[in-house]
Amino acid sequence: MNKHFWQKKLFYELIVLGPLAIMGLLWIIGAMCQGFRGGQFHLFYAECNNFLADFTNVAGYAYNRDPYHAGVSFGLEERAYLPLTYFIAFFFSRITDMETYIERNDFSGLYQDPKFMVMFLLAFALLMIALYEILKKTKNGNFPMQLLAVVAVFLSAPFLYSVERGNYILLALFCLFFFLFYYDHENPVISEIALIMLAITAGLKITPALFGLVLIRDKKFKEAIRAVIYGVLVAVLPFLFFKGGLGNIPQFFTNVGKNLEKYAVYEGTHFVSDVCSVFFKHLVYTKELRILGIGIGVLVLAGFFFARKKWQQWLALTIILLMVANHSEYYNIILLWPAIFAFVNEEEHPWWDLLAIPGFVAVMLTVSTVVVRNYCYHLGLLYLFLFSLGLGIYEGIRFWKGRKIEKT
Repeated sequence: MNKHFWQKKLFYELIVLGPLAIMGLLWIIGAMCQGFRGGQFHLFYAECNNFLADFTNVAGYAYNRDPYHAGVSFGLEERAYLPLTYFIAFFFSRITDMETYIERNDFSGLYQDPKFMVMFLLAFALLMIALYEILKKTKNGNFPMQLLAVVAVFLSAPFLYSVERGNYILLALFCLFFFLFYYDHENPVISEIALIMLAITAGLKITPALFGLVLIRDKKFKEAIRAVIYGVLVAVLPFLFFKGGLGNIPQFFTNVGKNLEKYAVYEGTHFVSDVCSVFFKHLVYTKELRILGIGIGVLVLAGFFFARKKWQQWLALTIILLMVANHSEYYNIILLWPAIFAFVNEEEHPWWDLLAIPGFVAVMLTVSTVVVRNYCYHLGLLYLFLFSLGLGIYEGIRFWKGRKIEKT
């Protein structure tokens, strides 16, 4: 049976990855041609006036091996990372004289130190090489299409945003790709490394631990237990490196509570409230919105267990992750890329797969205008949210119908 072009893999690769790569390249051209007055740098937080803050601040918190107690540059609510992040950052803090920045009560200027930047750029180059390799290996097909996929990822808005912030989510993205594409590898060594990668991802960003549910769904219960053990080790052992050791654990939870108190939105999930704030500016938030968000999240999670294809499962988990993110959902959108890769890797698509394309493109599109970018981002998220919900309901109905037929 002949397939229509819109059912073929090539169509989906071109229609999803092509626009993202082209818009990214146009953004670079616009930035070069228009200069600093052109507005292309509206893409970034404060137009780069808080450059690499997610990296420099964490290095500053870790420099004296006491990251969980208040000091210079922000209070306890900002010191809410798991210790693995501080452990990595500590070694960068040793490269420069931190006392200078303590006197200023500010770590944001660390990027101006040449020694610090040399080591940062070396580490960043190694990470980019690692990301290039994992993206190339997990995108099936010929080299030109693999290269298009890499360009689309590297020039997507959330990726560029995370680069400018110096956020550790880029390292988490590498680990997540490795886990999702290799946890069921036929080589037991590789599959075991994949479990460790999941633990590292969770150790860096906590919420990606949700992707461990793929092990439960695939009935890999022994692997799930080992993943939990690795996760506990990665989460707890680095505490021993810092002053106070395991005694920092209660303080960590205190800091997380203060962070949520400052940033989280309790009138619904942050995702629900964000959508409402953009599209319904006069809506008064209520606790009912929170119940609505949680209820729909449960339905999406149920859809994850019914979904047949990996990209559908990974999309559902990412949507849930984005719903529970308290104030970093724009960083976390980058974690949609494994689902997008699995989507365009499909050899054949039913017609309803076309419905996923606008959402994938909208959330990743590199647009410099703040208003347009916010609407693309929120509309794209809302669209993917509804698509994933509808897909889950459809797959659930199909599953129960199948069971009734088997019984008869």
